[in-house]
Amino acid sequence: MSDRNLLLLGFGNVARHLASFYKDGAGSDRHIYATTRSAARLAELKNFGIEPLLLDGSNSFDLLEPLFEDAFVLVSFPPDGTTDATISRMAGSASRVVYISSTGVYGRHEGIIDHRTPVDENAEEAGGRLVAEEHWLRNGNAVVLRAPALYSADYGLHKRLAAGQFRLPGDGERYTSRIHMEDLARIIDAVFHSDIDSGAYPIGDLCPCTQKEIVTWLCQRLYLPFPDSIPLEAAHHTQRGNRRVDPSHLLRRLNIRLLYPSYRDFFDHKSASS
Repeated sequence: MSDRNLLLLGFGNVARHLASFYKDGAGSDRHIYATTRSAARLAELKNFGIEPLLLDGSNSFDLLEPLFEDAFVLVSFPPDGTTDATISRMAGSASRVVYISSTGVYGRHEGIIDHRTPVDENAEEAGGRLVAEEHWLRNGNAVVLRAPALYSADYGLHKRLAAGQFRLPGDGERYTSRIHMEDLARIIDAVFHSDIDSGAYPIGDLCPCTQKEIVTWLCQRLYLPFPDSIPLEAAHHTQRGNRRVDPSHLLRRLNIRLLYPSYRDFFDHKSASS
């Protein structure tokens, strides 16, 4: 790891995992900064060993500009139509910017999704995401990672099943991809330290499967009842896709191997270490 500062624009699950990954690195003198719009979160960030930046108005964006200088920057807040346009203008001085987008931008495209797959500009989720991507890519030092469903020990489908909050969309035969947030953090770090071309890349694990397959496996593994189904058209648009993400192009370019090539690998590892 280098000793460049890390600037986290937004501090959700992805940023938290990346911050933990960086804090675990030995011999680093870097500073980690993170933005928040909530004064109530300032103490939480400080306790996490992060220097918080409260963004409570347009003028507060000015305090960010010097922090971009030669820094690694992660952008993981959802697009709101204005913030990306404002802050991305400062990004030219950064060492590298990674913007976390969504595979939702592929919309109605079905089957294998790779780095050559065009986006679906008419997709319900695409509009704001694609505009935000363009703002960050404009500086020439940004890499967009289009992520599928994210999960970790305390977040993801297994938690929704355990809480009785998941309903199987349609017959469950549509394909879906996912990635563990620890692997996502490692990919982000690898991008920071790479000379990979600026652009947009889909990411995911190596084992896309149908929703029914993963739900069945999780319910059996965790001794949970199989959930009820709902009509496909009643499901959230993020659950109506039928995509198998192929991340091999990016993983080869970064020379990185996933810790959890499939959801099963994570739970097998979790059982072995408990």
